[in-house]
Amino acid sequence: MVFARNLYDDPLEQRGTLEAPGAEEARRLALERFGREWLEMVLIPADEVEWAIREESGTEVEA
Repeated sequence: MVFARNLYDDPLEQRGTLEAPGAEEARRLALERFGREWLEMVLIPADEVEWAIREESGTEVEA
């Protein structure tokens, strides 16, 4: 999952997703696909996300 912003006052917003075999390749692909014009860009592995609510299924995830 790729998040980025142009100003510190702006929230990080999801700009897209990508698949890569490792962190270095993910960084390279993110810069290639989404550019370098961002103030910050963050990559979050999908398997590291802890969902509290997920709109797609409309269900809550219990802790």
